[in-house]
Amino acid sequence: MRVLLSGANRGIGLQLATQLSGREGVELHCLQRNRSEDLDKLPLTIHAGYDFSQEGFLEKSDALEGEFDLAILNAGIGFTNEEELQLEKLSQQFMVNAISQVALVHRMRKKFRYGAKIVFISSIMGSTQDNTGGYYGYRASKAALNNLAVTLSKEFSSLGITVLLFHPGYVQTDMTNGMGNITTAQSAQNILEDIQKFDLSHTGLYWHTEDKVEIPY
Repeated sequence: MRVLLSGANRGIGLQLATQLSGREGVELHCLQRNRSEDLDKLPLTIHAGYDFSQEGFLEKSDALEGEFDLAILNAGIGFTNEEELQLEKLSQQFMVNAISQVALVHRMRKKFRYGAKIVFISSIMGSTQDNTGGYYGYRASKAALNNLAVTLSKEFSSLGITVLLFHPGYVQTDMTNGMGNITTAQSAQNILEDIQKFDLSHTGLYWHTEDKVEIPY
């Protein structure tokens, strides 16, 4: 199985890379802005130079060879509770958290096999119904990711490709200052287990991988 993964340099992404690269029969390719010492230790292929905040990564993806069975898009910018809304920071969050990764998958659509799965790591904070205020850029960019991914799912269903949106739960990461219910290793395990549960009949699903419930958009 050939797998594409973004945002694997730390946290949940690094755990996904660790667990996937250790599986027999998995050929893992990581799209990274820079090389990582942690990733260099693992049996995988690193494709450096993928800065999702800058132009140029789309054309770069044309050089990726072969077809993929699974893509997990985990790259993103974390949240801050902004006192002042800064246009540059808001724009960057939208670009990295939503626009770039959906555009990348759309451009690569012919590189995914029939039956492939595309998983975007979203957040419950992207749910409009669940919005409790604050964190403007993070909430809005994840909501944009959700909407773009659902649109993508409509187009990709005819190609036999399943699109899923996963909230990883309340995880002990740098973004949560080490607070959380579960470790990054458990979160990654939950994500990989849940990927196996869903197929094309579930495309567009917005799913809570810790609580095992569907999230309202």
